Formats: sequence, structure tokens, C-alpha cells
Amino acid sequence: MVVGVKEEIEKLRSTLIAIQAVLHDADRKQVQDQRVKVWLERLKEVVYEVEDILDNWNTKIIQSKIKKYSESSSKKVCSHLFYPCFCFKNSVLLRHTVGRKIKRIREKLDSIASDKNNYGLANASLRSLSKFIVSKGCKLGDLKGLNLIQGSIEISGLWRVESMNKAKKVHLANKRGIHALTLDSGPHVLSFLDVSEVDKERMEGVLEGLQPDQNLEELKINGYPGSKLPSWMMSDLALFSKLRTLELLYLNQCTKLPSLGKLPFLEVLNIQRMKSVRRLGLDFLGISDIEEEDINASSINRRQLIVFPKLIKLELGWMSELEEWVLPFERRDTLQIMPRLRSLTIGWAPKLKVLPALGRLESLEELTIRASPKVPDCLGYKKAKSKVV
Repeated sequence: MVVGVKEEIEKLRSTLIAIQAVLHDADRKQVQDQRVKVWLERLKEVVYEVEDILDNWNTKIIQSKIKKYSESSSKKVCSHLFYPCFCFKNSVLLRHTVGRKIKRIREKLDSIASDKNNYGLANASLRSLSKFIVSKGCKLGDLKGLNLIQGSIEISGLWRVESMNKAKKVHLANKRGIHALTLDSGPHVLSFLDVSEVDKERMEGVLEGLQPDQNLEELKINGYPGSKLPSWMMSDLALFSKLRTLELLYLNQCTKLPSLGKLPFLEVLNIQRMKSVRRLGLDFLGISDIEEEDINASSINRRQLIVFPKLIKLELGWMSELEEWVLPFERRDTLQIMPRLRSLTIGWAPKLKVLPALGRLESLEELTIRASPKVPDCLGYKKAKSKVV
């Protein structure tokens, strides 16, 4: 408990939101049962305790920052176990105190929660939940009945989810009000290069089980150790036709990207640290073998294809194994590529043999290239404001 106080505080904030939803649900139902009223009073008491702990924690943070600046010349040894810089002795004492209080609250909540279902109360009325952290005391399954959630939500700590079945039981696709979703495996991101095959397969199953609703507009996947993306991204991506922003970060083991060029409304695409991807080919653009034959055909009736039709901003960074990037501009009479792209950033890609003829991106206004040895002659575009770092 002492070491994980920072994480426990975050869980406590999520718990407070869930409890407040239960109280709101009870108020809406105008509960008259005396037993339920007593139960709700117990719950309210916990709310007050939680608020006191959070207020005290925030006050100590502010005080520590003030003390830090006022005593900066004293050069005291400080602990960096969590974000404020506390003197080591005070830091340990505070974490012990807060840890004991949180433990007592958890014990009370366990007792109160055991009676919840008997009184017909639930968290189903919760409509706003910005962050949910999976932990020992906060299971992914707690999200199952929250189908009225709206707006954006970050689900963190997915590394702790035990199986695909556990993820499926959340029924994420039933939460149709979620428009922006972040799926974060947790703080172990940097160690995922050494993940076992068993854990890799487990996490592939977890992400497979977290298929969101088709109305999703923003999706961010951060820190995923699997070698392949879920089928709802690779095979059924066309279902997510409303997706406007996609970020894929720290997917170190993934070897292949979905056919993202097919997404009709995608405006922002950010891909960082997908270190195992070697090629961005026609499949990345969303051009199938049949469509490729159609492009090469000489028929006067052949139709023009548009890939990434709405894309405005593209970032590719830290793709250390990327060797080839195919953009067939020579087929421009039958194929349009990123006709609205304005900003392009290419990060560290030391194995990239040659850059495509980026000068043919007619709407490009800003081009940034960082640490790539294959830069100069492939740009050929004077209009873009280019920068080589």
C-alpha cells in the first residue's frame, strides 16, 4: 500500500465518482425503504472521508511545492517516489498515514458493497467517467453496467486484465455514448520488449475483447505488447467509418498496420514507436489486390480511388525497422493519395531506404523530418515549409 499510494489516490478518485453515481441513482428513484436509507447514509459517510483524504493530499502537495522553492538552497535530500518533491522523512510519514486511511475506507466499502445488489441500486446512471484504472481493488468488470457513459474515457492498467473473456464481459460496444477512447496497458510500457509469449497472447486477447462502438471518433492505444492488432482493427476497420483521430503509441511488437487509408473521415494519424513494422505498403493505403488490378487496367471506365481522403496531419516516429514506404504517385490518374494532407512529420527511421516523392502531396504545407539519412532529393516540393532536424 505504501509504495502504491499515488495509484491508490487515483483509484480513490474513480471510486468517489462511482459512489456519487450510486447516490444520484438512489435520489432519482426517491428511495423510501428504511434499510436502504441507512445503507445510503453509510455510503455518504464514506464520501466525506474520501473527500477529506483527497483534500489533505492536494494540500500537502501544494505545501510541499511551496517548501521546495523556499528551501531550494538548503539542498536537502528528497524522494522522487511520486510527483511532488517531499523531504524523505515527511514523504514516508505521509504515505503511511494516507495508506492506512485508504485501507480503512476499502474495508468499509467492501462491507457496504456486499449489500448493494440486495437494495436494487447500481452505478448504471453514471454518465461521465474520464479515467478508469484497472487495479487489485478496481476490476475491469466494474465497467460492465455503465452503458450511459458519454464523451471521452481512458481505461488504464489493462496489463492487469486476466483474459479476453474478462474484457468481453465489459461489453464496450454497448457504451454508444463514448466518442473518444484511450486503451492504456499501464506503466510497464518500456519493459514490453521482454514480455513472455504467454503474456503477449493474453494481451492480444484483452484488446480483442475491448471492441468499441462503431460511433467512435477518437481512438488511442498506448503501450500494447502484442504482435498483432485485434480483428476489429485489422479486418473490420471499415465499421469505424466515423473515426477522425487515431494514435498508436508504443506498439513495439506489432509487425503490421491496418488498412487505414480506407477510413473516410480520418483527419489525424499519429504512429509512434512501432519498432517492428518494416513496410508501409499498399495494404496500409487500403488497396486490395483487386483494386490494384483495377488501377493498372487500361479501361476508360476505371474509377479513381482516393486513399486517406480527409487526412490533414500525419506523424510517423521512432519506427526503427521501417525499410520501405510505398506511395504510388505514378498512378495519379487512377489513384489519389492524401489529397488534403497539410502537415507531415517523419521521425527517426534510420533503415528507411528511400522516401516517397512527397513533393506530389499537393496540399502539404509543413514537412518535418528528424534524423533520417535518406532525406534530400525525394522531397522536391518547394511549396511546403520543410524542416530537417
